[in-house]
Amino acid sequence: MTTENQHPSYANTPKPPYYAVIFTSIRTEDEQGYAEMAEKMLALAQDQPGFLGSVDVWFADRVCADFGLKQGERRVA
Repeated sequence: MTTENQHPSYANTPKPPYYAVIFTSIRTEDEQGYAEMAEKMLALAQDQPGFLGSVDVWFADRVCADFGLKQGERRVA
């Protein structure tokens, strides 16, 4: 089921405003511990007030952009 604020393939978001938190990273050749740290970082983000969801986008040359949605402007800083 979809609502006016939801596309079937996106997060179920509340009525705006909500905010994107974006950071980028470049993965090194040594990937030891990367997956475990990524899981820990996501768990920490999910525990924060206002967390709505996140998605990672991978680009060429091991560049990653992480997009997180948060509700409440004060919770972004």
